Amino acid sequence: MKCNIISQRIQLQEYLMALEPNLTKAIEEKIQGEEEFLKTLDRKHVEDFLDETLNQYRLTQPSDYFLPD
Repeated sequence: MKCNIISQRIQLQEYLMALEPNLTKAIEEKIQGEEEFLKTLDRKHVEDFLDETLNQYRLTQPSDYFLPD
């Protein structure tokens, strides 16, 4: 099971690395010149942003590697 967890973590890292330019741009657009936004930034804002970012991500199950399509 530990191998599966590691492979899922690697897959998530690769997914986020592919999105990195878009994520950086989105974050910079939100905070650029928005001092008021930064003052009100809280955990809820960050969680909503991450939920939106990871909305399309699908966790690969171990059976997906071994069963034919």
